[in-house]
Amino acid sequence: MGTCEKLAKNLDHVKNRIENSVKRRKPVVSSVPTSQIPHLVVVTKTRPIDHLACLLKIGHRYFGENYVQEAMKKDQLLKEHYPHLDPPTWELIGPLQRKKVRKALQLFWRIHTLDREPLARKISNVAREIGRSSVPTLIQVNIDGTKNGIEPDEVTGFVESIKNLSRLELQGLMCIAPISPESAIRESFVRLREIREEVRKEHPELKSTFVHLSMGMTNDFEIAIEEGATILRIGRAIFSN
Repeated sequence: MGTCEKLAKNLDHVKNRIENSVKRRKPVVSSVPTSQIPHLVVVTKTRPIDHLACLLKIGHRYFGENYVQEAMKKDQLLKEHYPHLDPPTWELIGPLQRKKVRKALQLFWRIHTLDREPLARKISNVAREIGRSSVPTLIQVNIDGTKNGIEPDEVTGFVESIKNLSRLELQGLMCIAPISPESAIRESFVRLREIREEVRKEHPELKSTFVHLSMGMTNDFEIAIEEGATILRIGRAIFSN
């Protein structure tokens, strides 16, 4: 079986698992219809561009990268080696340094990892300077106390401090679940959902836009879907041999 055929098979298998998980989704407090299929970001960090090209050929467009420079290099190589393919839509799923905001906003459609006010202000200012009307952004929450992100009890206050920044389109929350038993993983996802609802209650003006939960990766995306994930970040399950 060729590489592209294998990747297509893996992607179909992941999509089937996603659809089955949606059927098990609990009737939780949600900002989207319970039956809605989550948006899939294929995590392409460390993957060669021919693998990305395979996915582009079969119609997948949304790729996630952790590092600005790596994504820029891949984007350029795709243009050079596969000019006939429609370009990907990039989403930044790793930490963003303020000094790299300009380059990031020139490439990435959405930022998943907003975690401090100076960064939010930098994104807003640079977006205005380069003429971007908006930057879809998710706030990263340090849901288990070991990762980057805003502390859970500080999220609503953080939203208050940045919600009026121009060009910053606050769309919801992101987290990385702990490497733990299923019960602890599920608890983390439930907590992120609860925080989103707290934000929507405290800031009703954001209710129509602050809807997303970016949670769920290869090891735990089915649990995340059951608990209300609207965005998944999956790499290994698609690129595994």
